[in-house]
Amino acid sequence: MDGTPADAATLAQLKPGMWRGSNGDQPGNPWATATALNIPTTFLLSDVWRAKTNGGQITPWSDWAGYRDWVVWVARQTQAFGIRVDYWEVYNEPDNMNYNYYPPAQGQTVTADLLLTQFLVTYQAIKSVLPNAQIIGPSTSFWIEDSRPWAFSMPQFLDFAAANNLSLAALSWHFNDRVSPQAIEDQVSEARRLIAARPALGNPKIFINEFGIEQTQRIPGWDVQYLAALTAARIDSAGRSCWEGDCFTPVFDGLLAPDRSTLPDFWARVAYAEMTGSMVASAANSDNVGVLASMDADRSHVRLLFGYGLGCIQDPRCASSFPLATLGGSLTTQVTVRVPWRTGHVSVSVMRIPGTSIAAISRPSTRALAPVAIVGTSRGPMVTFNVGPVADGDAWSLTLTPTS
Repeated sequence: MDGTPADAATLAQLKPGMWRGSNGDQPGNPWATATALNIPTTFLLSDVWRAKTNGGQITPWSDWAGYRDWVVWVARQTQAFGIRVDYWEVYNEPDNMNYNYYPPAQGQTVTADLLLTQFLVTYQAIKSVLPNAQIIGPSTSFWIEDSRPWAFSMPQFLDFAAANNLSLAALSWHFNDRVSPQAIEDQVSEARRLIAARPALGNPKIFINEFGIEQTQRIPGWDVQYLAALTAARIDSAGRSCWEGDCFTPVFDGLLAPDRSTLPDFWARVAYAEMTGSMVASAANSDNVGVLASMDADRSHVRLLFGYGLGCIQDPRCASSFPLATLGGSLTTQVTVRVPWRTGHVSVSVMRIPGTSIAAISRPSTRALAPVAIVGTSRGPMVTFNVGPVADGDAWSLTLTPTS
């Protein structure tokens, strides 16, 4: 979640794994809300610097000493006021700073080398006050393979970090690409390969601290595909992107309508939050379906969440950008699940989260399927059942419980 004013009761239903921002002084004190709910926090320094310098009128490299003193002051302020910061983020999307962060004159001075130096100066300044601070980066707008004059590549950043003995808490970037969510897995695999090739880096976590494109993000079936890909890639933290002002209004990155009524995808995220215990391997036989599963610690329930996303014109943002992205046909869905119970039957409750419209809805009702027999196979005990037709955009939440 991004740092916008929050209704604590609604936020608690989502059980966020990270609160990212820099605006703890906004009305409603969202930072205090996140801390009260014990949500880990990431403090984004570059947004505060931009506000301090009247929209980026001053660059860090125009006065390194002044910039360093400011970072030290911010770190000391968090100490003085007891502000909990779990992770420090140097900047957001540094590869875009040449054109949408600084005014034109200052933007023309941006180079890859200066951005790398800014990371080093910031890192050292924070560590001088908080030796155990966890610092992440570089939070580029996408996975960058090749450097440009104004932006470093990910290999270049990792080389720089290793050469300067930077102990990164996490390697971070954004996945706002207009490609299949499954491409996340390829990027994470490449990240781990690059880290392993540079032993000086140690074992930083993997954060994808923004993901999703504005045209599909509010559609439950698409959002679940992202969640499934992130789970399969075994990333440590991920954050939903925000678009068209969703970052600065209390709508939880587009999960709520402006009047704070709940959009369908809110309920997909609640279903995801209810998946407790450990995640278990799962897969779909369609590139347009994402599935993830969990098992409670006491093995009392197995929960599944799957989503189907192919078209997206039910969202006006998609209809204006991709008018040919019409909805696909319904799928006939057969679900096969390996369960931790060896014999007997399983009761299955299902909740359809409709995604053919993004109009606000209350929590969808659940219905029970007929009990399903557990069948022993060479791969372990299994159950197989059908949930009925699944429409493009839908997400489905299923809970399996052994019967006596």
